[in-house]
Amino acid sequence: MLSHIEPQNINLNSIYATNKNDNGNRCSFELSKSIIIPNNVSCYVKLNSFKYTNVFYNVTSTKNILYYSFNGGVTINTIVVPVGNYTVNTLITALSSNGFTLTYSSLSFKLTIANATPFILLNGTNDISRVLGYQSFSTPTTSYICRNSINLLGSQVINIQLQGVNISTTTTANGVPSVLESVPINVSAGSSFSYTPNSNTEFKCNNISITTIYINLTDEYNEDLNLLGSSFFVSLHFRFLYPNELRLDRGLDNLGNATFGLEENEELPEEVNG
Repeated sequence: MLSHIEPQNINLNSIYATNKNDNGNRCSFELSKSIIIPNNVSCYVKLNSFKYTNVFYNVTSTKNILYYSFNGGVTINTIVVPVGNYTVNTLITALSSNGFTLTYSSLSFKLTIANATPFILLNGTNDISRVLGYQSFSTPTTSYICRNSINLLGSQVINIQLQGVNISTTTTANGVPSVLESVPINVSAGSSFSYTPNSNTEFKCNNISITTIYINLTDEYNEDLNLLGSSFFVSLHFRFLYPNELRLDRGLDNLGNATFGLEENEELPEEVNG
């Protein structure tokens, strides 16, 4: 038996967001019609689809500063790399100042950082160590081979955080809350991609009234993604069930989330735009 409340698709285009931040990754959408959930009904939400363009830099404002000191002195100097999408050669050029030279080994995938004046490398706010692969050290040297390989992959995952509906999700190890879906970035820079989940996992909504939906897009480090003026599209599916419709063969996890699809002869859901 189907519930008396028809399922709804809600389509959200960031171009028409009620409010959004400068990066364009945090958007709020005031619904044209609120979703009211009766006390005796359970509401579940899942991602139908997600469309985005890969405009994400591999050197961002959270990882673009080289901190160093000469001769073990107390004066901390910096080289600030402009944010952008870099190759090995263009990044080496951007860092080749203040006497520093960098060379790349195609055998080890590591950078060697050198200077005629003995130096140390330091960690600091928004340092570029994650990109270059170095670790801070305190003994001055004129040549240092980075411990790890260079990393110019940039962001690899888009976490779609859904807020305003109070979904039941676990918090990941790096503290990313309310993640509806983690979408791998598997297209080249500048390309657009439409993503459809492989599973039918739905998350229980704990709010009894949904008037505004908030979508936040972050990377695998829970850092804001900068969309550089591009837009994204999110389609959500809301499903409403009475308790006797929660069949045992569908199974619930310890948060009340379920994995199930539409009934075989269920009518197409109503669509609501944000």
